[in-house]
Amino acid sequence: MAQIIAGMLAHEDQYNTEQKAVLDKLANEYADELGTLGVRVANLESKVGNIYWSGDAQFKWVQRYGETIDIVEGSIVENDYLGCMRINAHAQVNDRTYVEGLLRSNINFTYDFNPDDKSRVYMQKLYVHHDFNDKLSVNIGKYGQTFGQTGLLFDGEVKGIEAIAHFNDAANLTVGFGRADFRTNDDVVYARLDGQNSNGRFKYDLEYINNYPESYREFQVWGIGLTIGLTDKIDLFGDYYKNVESNAFYKRPDSFIAGIGFGHQNDEQVGSYRIAASYVNVRLGATTYHYKHDVSPIEGLSSGGRHIKY
Repeated sequence: MAQIIAGMLAHEDQYNTEQKAVLDKLANEYADELGTLGVRVANLESKVGNIYWSGDAQFKWVQRYGETIDIVEGSIVENDYLGCMRINAHAQVNDRTYVEGLLRSNINFTYDFNPDDKSRVYMQKLYVHHDFNDKLSVNIGKYGQTFGQTGLLFDGEVKGIEAIAHFNDAANLTVGFGRADFRTNDDVVYARLDGQNSNGRFKYDLEYINNYPESYREFQVWGIGLTIGLTDKIDLFGDYYKNVESNAFYKRPDSFIAGIGFGHQNDEQVGSYRIAASYVNVRLGATTYHYKHDVSPIEGLSSGGRHIKY
């Protein structure tokens, strides 16, 4: 019976509130058996080893419209067929420390050549994570970082160090310094306060990002992001960022995104999905070229655009 309950607990996120209540009651009744089962599983894991491997493969079709003639089709419409493969390694050093590495290879199926050298194999992430206690942890190396609820400002990797203070679910503070590819290899300092309520329907973040590139020093951004769950499946989300510095085109430019989503996608949960629609308004100087919505026209900013809305 304990094994059945343990299997049900592993898929607890698929049950509704009443089913979870029944499952919690069963778990309490068979607490001793579950504890014994946990010891046996822990002993088995210690014999297997402390390195865990996982991976995935992705394929993406992107269609762009613009004034540049497609060198293959001879038209203003460009189609890209892109793919990538990722291999992730997680090495548990001890109860408080682990090393995480992500090896990635990209490929462009459209062209035989690679003018941007984006098909190379490279380490997308490689960092050490250490928990000093249940309230304070640190990441050192090349780790992933996302600003905001949507990653509109930045969704990439930082080569540096960050400390995370866990107060509770309602408030967590992250402070970091390192090098990130905002426009060039820029030194960046950032701070974020984020949290959520007990049921996870309301999420927020407050952020400050300042970078120090040699060729572009006008980037000092404050931002706020919100996600408000209307139901278990429907939510409203948005991010707003304002650069307090001015550039050659705008005085204190700002950017924002607002949208509505349905569902919750989880790579580890088969059959999960999410559909969302959003409005984006971005000005040059209030975002970077690394963002989660990489099919969007925001990349036009890197090709000379100044203001993009869609």
